Amino acid sequence: MKEATLWSLVWVLYIFRAFLVFTGIKMWWVAGQEPDLGSNPGVRMATPLLVVILLIGVVDPRPEKPSSKSPAPLLKRVTGGPGC
Repeated sequence: MKEATLWSLVWVLYIFRAFLVFTGIKMWWVAGQEPDLGSNPGVRMATPLLVVILLIGVVDPRPEKPSSKSPAPLLKRVTGGPGC
């Protein structure tokens, strides 16, 4: 059953390959040109978005933040395991 499920998702690889080929051709096409960061909408949106994400991380009102040392308290809280 699991093997059939994996083979049903093989189409994702074709999309990923097409994306890589497209990106490679685009990089080859603009090689040697100076990038114009002022007209790139992603660069203009990245700064405010980054500020918002950083502020949410700093001013998070949750009393117990997950730590990289031990994910056990977070897993217990999410799964409703013993000790919640």
